[in-house]
Amino acid sequence: MNDWKRYLGKKDHITPDGFGEVKLFLHNELLKIFGGHFPIATTFIPASRAALAFGSDINDDYLKDYNNLANILPRFKSRSPKLIDHILKANIKIDNGSLWLESEDGRKVPISKASSGQQEIVYVLMLLDKLGNFRYSYGKDHSLFIEEPLAHLYPLEQKQTIELITQIFNSLKEKDNPIRFFITTHSPYILNSMNNILKKGGLIEKYGRKTDKINAAINIPYLFGKDLSAYFIDADGTGKTMLDETERYLYSDKIAEISYSIDNDTRKLSELNNELLDDEGEVFWPVSARK
Repeated sequence: MNDWKRYLGKKDHITPDGFGEVKLFLHNELLKIFGGHFPIATTFIPASRAALAFGSDINDDYLKDYNNLANILPRFKSRSPKLIDHILKANIKIDNGSLWLESEDGRKVPISKASSGQQEIVYVLMLLDKLGNFRYSYGKDHSLFIEEPLAHLYPLEQKQTIELITQIFNSLKEKDNPIRFFITTHSPYILNSMNNILKKGGLIEKYGRKTDKINAAINIPYLFGKDLSAYFIDADGTGKTMLDETERYLYSDKIAEISYSIDNDTRKLSELNNELLDDEGEVFWPVSARK
């Protein structure tokens, strides 16, 4: 630990390259302590996954590790190919070791020519699809860390992806092969989608005998509040829970804070518009009353 403090305390690490050096140092030191393996099986899916679409000559160790895993994933059986294809808007094809995407009309493009959203999400979907098909030789518990899984995706695809993760979580838990998901996101779409998933879980907990009716009314997966933790990182770097311990939903005001600045500008512009209309002596009609 003292060696760590001396290393981390060096002033030359306070540089753009210094962060990468520190990250690599801690990664290697932890591996030494645990004999090359962490005590809990962990998989880390880093951000900037689109870089993998352009080859394996990557300097980032986390991307390298994930690239090695992505290369063996095609060997395992697919779990939810239709849902994966629906989110991706294409079928995943492996041809001579290369990754291609094939659209419904038969067009086939290499991943390097795909959209940025497809390049980012395809590697996440490939792993999610194969979870539970293989086990690690160490660690009884598996933790999956996903950095910004919804980067470059439209809101609908963000919703569908978080619902897929929820389905997989529930499926593996039922099979006594649970996986803990750690997800970072800046997206209010994800938080609102997760709240709906939690609210459905709350209905099922409260009205369990009417689960069939609930499922027929809304076709989304559900999650119980006890299975989720959520934290909001404030501007000062401190973390605060987003989960209402009584209702087991995410605080709506915390979600609103993410979009507060934009919403505040919208409100000011609307008020200014009304003020300018009054100055001109025009009659203002609410949008809902116009024909």
